[in-house]
Amino acid sequence: MLFRSEALPTLRRLVANGDRRDQQDAVTALARLGVDAAPARGELEAALRSPDVTVREMAVHSLAVLPVDRGPILARLSTFLTDPAREVRRAAARAVERASDDELREALRVGDSRLTYLRLEQLRRSDTISREDVEFLRGLLQSRREDEFLRADCFELLIWHDELTLPDLYVALGSELLDLNALGLRYLETVGSRASEAAPHLLKMLDAPTAGTHMAALRGLALLEDE
Repeated sequence: MLFRSEALPTLRRLVANGDRRDQQDAVTALARLGVDAAPARGELEAALRSPDVTVREMAVHSLAVLPVDRGPILARLSTFLTDPAREVRRAAARAVERASDDELREALRVGDSRLTYLRLEQLRRSDTISREDVEFLRGLLQSRREDEFLRADCFELLIWHDELTLPDLYVALGSELLDLNALGLRYLETVGSRASEAAPHLLKMLDAPTAGTHMAALRGLALLEDE
């Protein structure tokens, strides 16, 4: 414990003013300190702006376990779920997954109620969802401005809460994301006689300019023929 307290000032200085390698080593060491790295919160938050992937990743890991201001920190870390680097996105996702229900509520309260990924995580943990929640999910699913993987999460949540409609299914089948196509086709297999209602839309999808949509339509029609 004494070594940790003695090392902390040096680590903070290196994170703030060291070269790239020193910053990497220092922020990694702070991540290993866990809650003892709390005095370095300011330096760690500044490190989130680093162009270096390792520095950002380990800063996320460090901040995720600090025992102070959990809501504001979680709200900040959730914005890194869309970081260009996979390692940083994964660290942010782990922070959100490990957050308690109270921390999620606090993050949404002190941050922004539109923090989409935090709200989705909250809905994953809910046994029931409101009509407002359903419309929120449906709006994200139908918005072509949103990340395709986020739209796939919305599709799964609508299924999970038994709120998926055929128009929602058409959105999934028409997506350029193969994962979302696959989710739509898997759902199509489970809806039984209602699946025939999808046939006109699938036929229209055959005229789509994208190969992924065209292939999803062919697979969907093949499923209907097997019914």
